Amino acid sequence: MNPILSGIAKYFPTVLAGVIAVEQAVAGAAGQSKKQIVVTAIDTAAKFGEQVNNTDVQLVSVLIDTTVSALNAVGVFGKSAPPAVPAA
Repeated sequence: MNPILSGIAKYFPTVLAGVIAVEQAVAGAAGQSKKQIVVTAIDTAAKFGEQVNNTDVQLVSVLIDTTVSALNAVGVFGKSAPPAVPAA
């Protein structure tokens, strides 16, 4: 199997779960900070099971960006509407 497709199949479920969990936990944080939380968590967890090479870390980083972009595009992480102001 293509190594990139294999990496996506391997990491996507973890990336998706991580992105959603971090968004729920620290929704107001900057996107780059939230991404770093997910990358660090996945990297740390993977090191307990096996060595993670730099290519996998780069793949996870791109996969996070792509996942967040897709979830933003369909409105999962859309900005909440500002509160309605009553008419005077």
